Amino acid sequence: MLRAFVLEYTRQWSRPSSMRLAHRLAVVAAFALVTGIAAGDEPRRHRVVFTIDLEYPHTSGLAGEAAVHRIAYVLRHELHVPVPLRFAVHLYDSTERFVEGLVADAAVAPSVAAQLAEFAMGVAVPHNFLLRATAGDLATGPEALRLISHELTHLGQIELAGERGPVHWLAEGMAEWTAHTVLERLGLASMATYRMAVVPDVKARLVADPHLELAAMATPSDFLATHRRRGTMATYHLAFTLADYLIQREGFPAVLEYFRAFRRSDDAAANFRSAFGQDVAAFEREALLYLTTI
Repeated sequence: MLRAFVLEYTRQWSRPSSMRLAHRLAVVAAFALVTGIAAGDEPRRHRVVFTIDLEYPHTSGLAGEAAVHRIAYVLRHELHVPVPLRFAVHLYDSTERFVEGLVADAAVAPSVAAQLAEFAMGVAVPHNFLLRATAGDLATGPEALRLISHELTHLGQIELAGERGPVHWLAEGMAEWTAHTVLERLGLASMATYRMAVVPDVKARLVADPHLELAAMATPSDFLATHRRRGTMATYHLAFTLADYLIQREGFPAVLEYFRAFRRSDDAAANFRSAFGQDVAAFEREALLYLTTI
């Protein structure tokens, strides 16, 4: 969810804060249960932090670490999503701890952290992702693996685009698409079955109200506002379906190239046209026609 492009909501993220986070992680063991933080002005909280290094096999014996390694391998080597070779996973055992972690470990503004924690299970920032989960949760079934895949995709998007801003509905839709693709590659679910469950709901909503309003989901803050208005299922089902349609039409490499283009230019409109051969408004009209007539 809302990876590093949460930067738009908060002015607290900066290179120095990134360096502070990196320093914290450097002094934390590969697997550590931390109760509170040494600095007296930070909130006390329960968390698990472990570092993933994809150049080496997982060794800590933590069940969740094996799951993260497995998913990262599929993303990097089968889907070519450039997940960082080294990153940290932060786990928080309650909503309260998750809010505290977003503020202390990801430099998210407190008001935004509280909003995110109302519905988000995870947030990704450069080389780190934070989950409202326990280590045991990460190895308990497809939904946990879907969440890990989604957040790892956001780490890959950061590697592709840097800290610039591709349209956010596509960032979230791509993360959902890759998450369900990973589940299929692991033999745990079927993409076709998921489409059959999601697309009719999207179509019904659009037939009743034939407006995509992609401009209202273009930025992280806009996407969050739309999510709060429409609800999780409606917003994420739509984002997935739009990404799925675009990927079926253009191919997944074109989506990767769209994100990669932000390393060269922050002109979101030009990058979209270059990658997909039309502007967002034209795509919106085409997608609306397709989704209401299939």
